Amino acid sequence: MIPGFCHLGKNTDGSADSLAASKAALLLAHVAVLFSGWFHWLSAQAVPTISWRTNYAQARQEAKQRQLPLVLDFTTEWCVHCQRMDATTFQDATIISLLAQHFIPVKIDASREPTLVEALGIRGYPTLVLALPDGRIVQTLEGYQDAGQLAAHLRRVLAQMGTSNEYARFLEQAKQQQAAG
Repeated sequence: MIPGFCHLGKNTDGSADSLAASKAALLLAHVAVLFSGWFHWLSAQAVPTISWRTNYAQARQEAKQRQLPLVLDFTTEWCVHCQRMDATTFQDATIISLLAQHFIPVKIDASREPTLVEALGIRGYPTLVLALPDGRIVQTLEGYQDAGQLAAHLRRVLAQMGTSNEYARFLEQAKQQQAAG
């Protein structure tokens, strides 16, 4: 016998009264293993997240092909409010659902895309640019947006697009407005 070591069925002093304790310890070990396996399975299950694209040109092509509007999220590593939106707004089930079903979401690291930042006149972070499938900008949102605010903006873009006939009329009106001034 090894002193201080509980052998299955016997105490270190050789008595058999540890059989029940050994069985209980074994049962607890099995329960712990099963629980950890169940917890791992549960944590791996559908915790929906946003499928961010990171390549702007490819996202534009996808938006055009699928006829879905774009959400461009301009961010930087050092932006506290960007991190806050990632932790709150972009974890909201309504936002995740809207973006997954009706938009092409693109996360753009502003430090890596200075030409795009300049072209779109981005002045601070976070900035969200909501654009039609053809790339025309519908709205620019500067600063932190909570889930309710962002959902309202996203729904407005969808309402503007409407059905494909309404979308065609919307495009024509936008062209006329752009030509007028």
